[in-house]
Amino acid sequence: MCKRVQRKDAVYDDWLGSWLSRYNLALKILQSKLYQETSRFYQRRASAVRFFFVGSFVLCCSVCNKSESIFSKKK
Repeated sequence: MCKRVQRKDAVYDDWLGSWLSRYNLALKILQSKLYQETSRFYQRRASAVRFFFVGSFVLCCSVCNKSESIFSKKK
């Protein structure tokens, strides 16, 4: 003989179970939206940091090249 599997909703009253399942679904949706927004924020932040480092490197190289050309003219 097979046992009948009870739904999770059947443990509580019907209205409470349906409310809890809707609440859990809403929480899962909010968690996924929050995760998406957080990952977008960190992607934007990482690209800004990358841009800053590349810009700093280029600026440093141009300053070094100009200083070398200035010192070589004085000799």
